[in-house]
Formats: sequence, structure tokens, C-alpha cells
Amino acid sequence: MSAGDVSDTGKMVSTAFLDLEPYGQSGFDIARKLISINPNVNIIFLAGHSEYAMDALDLFCSGYIVKPLTREKIQSQMAHLRFPLKESYLIGKPLQRA
Repeated sequence: MSAGDVSDTGKMVSTAFLDLEPYGQSGFDIARKLISINPNVNIIFLAGHSEYAMDALDLFCSGYIVKPLTREKIQSQMAHLRFPLKESYLIGKPLQRA
């Protein structure tokens, strides 16, 4: 996904997991675009280290996960979303709240 693709799907997104170091475009650019379309979107950033954590907080993100990504880390972040969801699914199964 790129920032250009967001306008087509941004209003439907309630929670987005964005890699901060994807190929091409920064996850921060995509986050800004999503937030401009849907101010109540939950953004959870993924990174290989904590270097960008303060920048992520400046965007009022819902979470920040340092890789490796695990089910436990996802569940923890989903349990503490800035804008809670009524239902959450992970790989087609209801997500248990932590």
C-alpha cells in the first residue's frame, strides 16, 4: 500500500499496521494520509527498533511494535487501542482481549 492507495480504502480502515521501513514510502506518510481521511483510525507502527517511537507518538498512534511481530504483541496492542473496536479478528478468528 502507498499513500496514493489510501484514498480508495481509508474510510473503511479502523486499524492499520504500518511498517516504518517499507519499500519505497514511509509508513509515516501512509499514516498521515489515513488520519486525514479518517481521524479515528488506529495506527500501530511496526519497526525493527525503537528509533522512531517518539515520531510515532507525535502522530498520536495507537501503538508501536518492535519486531519480531508475535501474536502476543498484536493482542496487547489491540487491547489498548486509542479508538476501541467492537470486534477484532486476527487471521479470521476472533481476537481474545488481553
